[in-house]
Parts: sequence; structure tokens; C-alpha cells
Amino acid sequence: MQDIFITKINHNGKVIKANSYGGSGSDKSNSIFAKSDGSIVFVGYFQGEATFDNKSIIANNQSDVFIAVFDENRKDNMILSFGDISQEKINSLICDHNNNIIFTGSFRKSFTFGSEYYVSNGRDDIFIAKLRNVKENNYQTQANSYSSISSENIKIQVIPNPTNGKIDIYILGILDEHTDIDLKDIFGRTIFTKKDIIKNHFDINLSGKNNGIYLLTIKTQNKTFIEKIIKQ
Repeated sequence: MQDIFITKINHNGKVIKANSYGGSGSDKSNSIFAKSDGSIVFVGYFQGEATFDNKSIIANNQSDVFIAVFDENRKDNMILSFGDISQEKINSLICDHNNNIIFTGSFRKSFTFGSEYYVSNGRDDIFIAKLRNVKENNYQTQANSYSSISSENIKIQVIPNPTNGKIDIYILGILDEHTDIDLKDIFGRTIFTKKDIIKNHFDINLSGKNNGIYLLTIKTQNKTFIEKIIKQ
């Protein structure tokens, strides 16, 4: 029904390499990340059985999610799949400076990620997950799930926390038109501020800042949410 393709194009618009992956079901990739060493990570969801070169994965039921890691020659790849009895999707990913893979998506009914198991509170819940120390058949999993998100119920995810430098801030919820973000050190000095934000993701580099506690504030029209960040 649908397959996945990846195309590499040079600065002149010439196609250098193109590959396709998938199976007889509906397979889709929503996000790709090109790393500085030439390797790529891409994520998505698949139905039934999907093949990536000579490796195949099989969904548990309606659709499962996959994470694919290819080297610069599109070889020595690692393909992982996660899911449960219903429907799971991945929407976006990033790789942090420690080569951890962080991605977000949604699941219906329940979701199994490594040794962790989540049950949705409604029709669909959302999740943020991290793969750490990613190597062939050797990785660690970490995840959180959230439900019933609205501008009155915002969740803040800071990765990593504690940190020794760059942090990624995820604001989970529906932002109203007057949502502000503000990061201050323990003495009240402003590190980062922005008003009337529309994005749900920010990255801030604290590498040149003093070690200690920082306070992240997300303020909507009716509520204020505060998250403590530790710089080591």
C-alpha cells in the first residue's frame, strides 16, 4: 500500500543514492536525522511485515513503530521495532550530543517499549522515549507517557536533566496564544526568554553557564508551570 524511501541529493540537485523499504502493508517514515559521521537515523511505523535490506520486522497487530540506524554507506544497519496489540505511531526524532535517540509519538490502548509497559487513559495517548547507548543488540530504553493534554494541563520534559551542556525542552500540550517561556538562574538572571511561543520544542545550550539550579517557567493565560533544571 505504502513504502518508505530515502534519497540523498548533492548540492547540485543530483541524486546520489536512493533506497526503498517496507512490505505489503502501509509503511511510513515521519522523521529522519543525519548525523555528523554520515550515518542516519529514521523512524516511523509499519503494518504487517517490513523489510529493510536483509532484515525484517513484524508488527504485533495493527501497526508498530520502528527505529532504523544506517551507517554512511547504508550498511551495518540496526532495525528495532516496538509496540503492542493496537496502533502506535512515531512523529518526530532527534539525536542529542551523546548519540541518544529521542523520539515522540502516540499509542492506542497500550504500548510496550523495552521492559516498560504503558496503558492509555483514553483513545490515544502520547509518549516521549529515549534509546541510550545504541549499538547492535545493546541499548537501554527510557520513556514517559501523557494523556488528556490541554493548555490547562501542560507537561514539561527536559532532556537530559541533570545536564552538563545542551538541553532539549519539550512542552507537551496545546499552547494558547499567550504562552511564554522563561529560563532563569537561581539568582533570577534571565538565560532565555520568549513570549507568545508557538513551538513545542526548544534547545538551549548551558555549556558556558555556571553549575547549579535553573528554573524553567512556562506561563499560559491561566496557569504557570515551573521545572527545575540542574547544570553539573
